[in-house]
Amino acid sequence: MSAAGIDSIHGLNVAVHVAAGLLALGLGLWQLLARKGDAAHRRRGVWAWRVAVPCVASALLGALVFRPSPDLVAVSLLVGYHLYGGRRCLPLARNGRAWADWGVAALLLLVALGLVLAPGLGWGLHWEPVRARAVAASMALIGVYDLVRIAFPPAWRRFLNPAEHAWRLCSMVGAMAGVLAAQRLPGPVAAQVSLSVSGAFGLWACIAAWQAARKALGVQPSQALKARLNTDSAL
Repeated sequence: MSAAGIDSIHGLNVAVHVAAGLLALGLGLWQLLARKGDAAHRRRGVWAWRVAVPCVASALLGALVFRPSPDLVAVSLLVGYHLYGGRRCLPLARNGRAWADWGVAALLLLVALGLVLAPGLGWGLHWEPVRARAVAASMALIGVYDLVRIAFPPAWRRFLNPAEHAWRLCSMVGAMAGVLAAQRLPGPVAAQVSLSVSGAFGLWACIAAWQAARKALGVQPSQALKARLNTDSAL
């Protein structure tokens, strides 16, 4: 294929990535601000997943074909892993975890190891090594947690899985917002804004996880229970 044809495909891939990313970010923010747990929340989640998948896939394609770099591949896989894990958390509250969970977590650890070894193997990095190591550390941390998570008592799933669903997906929305800020703002300002946005969403993710765990344990009554209690009190 000619260079012009490759550039055209690359441009189309970037357009798909940006468009799908903006849609996923918008739906993610809507999810965070809207009521949780009802049918509308689940429908929005399905659509957010449908636009997030092409966003991650186009990023991975670009990192493998158009701009080959192990750190860009790794961060694309890390985002995809969080989306995958966040979607599986709630069904796993009843069924436990299987090879589709611990096997993928083990693969994530292998990718983290490869990213650490990449400079010594002669693989060129798009980012400076310290940022690549930070990505590798994040991958290793979540991979080890998900492997150790299998040994937790089954009763813990009741509060851990809703909490994980909340913090994984909230943190991904924050990461996408930080990336958008980093791409559209001047360098020094972008770094500060991106860090602030990521920190704010990280705090939001922790609060959301805490509230999800409390609700799952019955500490925080659901909307249906509140309505029933109000009806009983009126009688």
